[in-house]
Amino acid sequence: MKRFRLDIAPHGPVTSTVTRAHQQLARRIALQILEQVEHGDHADQLLDRVTGLTDPDMRLLREIVLGSITWRSRLDFLLNAYLKHPISKQKSGIRNLLRLGAYQILYLDRVPAYAVVSESVELGRRYGKGVSGFINAVLRGLAEGRKSAPFPDKESNPALQLATELSYPEWLVERWLQRVGYARTKALCEAGNMRPPLTIRVN
Repeated sequence: MKRFRLDIAPHGPVTSTVTRAHQQLARRIALQILEQVEHGDHADQLLDRVTGLTDPDMRLLREIVLGSITWRSRLDFLLNAYLKHPISKQKSGIRNLLRLGAYQILYLDRVPAYAVVSESVELGRRYGKGVSGFINAVLRGLAEGRKSAPFPDKESNPALQLATELSYPEWLVERWLQRVGYARTKALCEAGNMRPPLTIRVN
């Protein structure tokens, strides 16, 4: 994977414009990482190879990449309510751009939804005419909660319900349900979705 570097002058204040540019770069790198993950690469290894971002932007990059991967099944389910064709049928770049945008809208309270939509639209321009409008319509709809698709019913299909809501492979959830029951399976899924806190070692 390409190593990303920023050439920032060592003098003068860092303006909000520069900060936004760096955040947009982080999102662009995140999109590339998600596409490479779909081709079999490992997200952690790709993230470790990124250089040149400020600490806050690197944290943003790591959060949106790992969050989009962790919650992919849930995000896909929610996005499908706004798509004529399921997200699995969308082109890889568009599919992952929608996931990135959806994760930020639903899980990152510190990032305004309108900013996520705007920056996602800008990233979508690379995929051709009409894509930006498509991205805008889907993510704005999601942000405004225009459609609400109920999750699968727990009573009729507990494996599918947990797999969708907690973003786990259905086959694995089914296996756990058979072995340890619903409550324990849910707890296992929830624990697995928790990422350890960031620690900094001072040498």
